[in-house]
Amino acid sequence: MKATLTYEDEEELRIALDGAKWKYSFWELKQFVRTELKYNDNLTADQYEAYEAINEQITDILINNNLNFDE
Repeated sequence: MKATLTYEDEEELRIALDGAKWKYSFWELKQFVRTELKYNDNLTADQYEAYEAINEQITDILINNNLNFDE
């Protein structure tokens, strides 16, 4: 597939070009939270609940923006 995009605003161009960086940064954050929940046996109950809430929020943000890591 080939596409040509034209931007008159440099900031909009930068946002478009950095899309993959944002995706992988978000993926790294999600993996960090997942790892903490799964493998960190030193979390207090409050910390565990906080990580769970963050994980759910990340998932909700992705769903609400029609995004996923599979593509």
